[in-house]
Amino acid sequence: MSLIPCPECTKVVSNQAFFCPHCGYPLHPQIKNVVLKGLRILTEIVRNVFTFLVTLVLLILAIGLLMYVSIRAFDYVYRLFIK
Repeated sequence: MSLIPCPECTKVVSNQAFFCPHCGYPLHPQIKNVVLKGLRILTEIVRNVFTFLVTLVLLILAIGLLMYVSIRAFDYVYRLFIK
């Protein structure tokens, strides 16, 4: 077991460590690739959830607007012909 400098924060780290305990930098290329792939997947999931939520909010607003307009139109017709 030897000590090596971390490429990110330059603090001394064991050569058997997978991540730097100081900054969290992945010290092995395979782990770095796995972490980057995980970040890409997480970014895609967050983007999809955000898109879904925005679409859902817009749909709810559109339905609310249609209901408001239809109630106002019904009220107008009711006042026009009934009263």
